[in-house]
Amino acid sequence: MSEYISPIDDLILKVMPELDAFIFKHFGNKVLQGPFCGMQIPQVPIWQDGNNSAKLLGTYEIELASSIEKAIARNPGTIINIGCAEGYYAIGFAMRLPGARVYAIDINKHSLNMCADYAAINNVADRIQYVQVAEDGRLKFEL
Repeated sequence: MSEYISPIDDLILKVMPELDAFIFKHFGNKVLQGPFCGMQIPQVPIWQDGNNSAKLLGTYEIELASSIEKAIARNPGTIINIGCAEGYYAIGFAMRLPGARVYAIDINKHSLNMCADYAAINNVADRIQYVQVAEDGRLKFEL
């Protein structure tokens, strides 16, 4: 895998923190539109990839919006989010599917902690189980 970062990627990573701060200052921390509208998200996520403003504006999952709505319409009893990071999808699905049990899985303990904090803020913590992947990559949990 290449360590090369294109000039555009480099520019985005430099500009986005300031843009994120501006957008959060003017709009608050609730997702404005899209499948997870109304969800509160952290201004500074675990992964600084330049996507936080897109999440807040409701455009982060725009390509997946119809698939997300179809999944929600099926009303599954279980959602498994592998690589949950700060919990954007885990929390969003828990909010939209109040009868579902959600498994938020990540290798990074700080990600799981942030996910738990924001699940509590969004009043869905009681329906999310947080699972940390072992360092050897093994995943152990029961549905």
